[in-house]
Amino acid sequence: MAMAASSDTRSRDSLYVSSSVYEARFRQKLFCREVRRENQRIFGDIMTIPDTNQIIRQYLVTPATPLFTLVGTRIYCPRLPENVKLRTIAGVSTPAISFFTRGGTSTPYIPDYISPSVQFDCWADNLIDARLVYRALYDLLQGIQQIPVVIGATTYHIKSAIEEVQGQDLQDQEIQNYFRVLAFFQIIISE
Repeated sequence: MAMAASSDTRSRDSLYVSSSVYEARFRQKLFCREVRRENQRIFGDIMTIPDTNQIIRQYLVTPATPLFTLVGTRIYCPRLPENVKLRTIAGVSTPAISFFTRGGTSTPYIPDYISPSVQFDCWADNLIDARLVYRALYDLLQGIQQIPVVIGATTYHIKSAIEEVQGQDLQDQEIQNYFRVLAFFQIIISE
């Protein structure tokens, strides 16, 4: 008889757990539905996300930074243009940066708050200059918080940027005699 009582208790407990899990899932679905309705009311039928590449580039071409001194506006997305020259006729090094979003995350609960993972390639005609560009990029991005970036009439905010993978020195196989330092950053952006 003691065994029967114990098995009855277990089956009631498992029903109670299943019931509470079901209720929690139901409440979560209801909450998600309410959030979607509220977002649709506020933002209309089309929810847009900001163009993270445009925001990142706008921030990187900020004058009066060591990175701008090195590369100027030679910051390209998603890659270097064909036949780009990284050295002038006079022999002066003209390094560049290319970058693209390789993935990331977003959430339906907080619209316009996204976190792309971005690959940066710091290019030069020698490894020392490519590494110098990487260090300037690192100094400009690593650990930043709450940086406003204005594009047109909209102010976006780079909430933070954290390096995911440190710079890796590479000699490019496709573009002969060019070197690059490859790095990855997780950047959080909101409107």
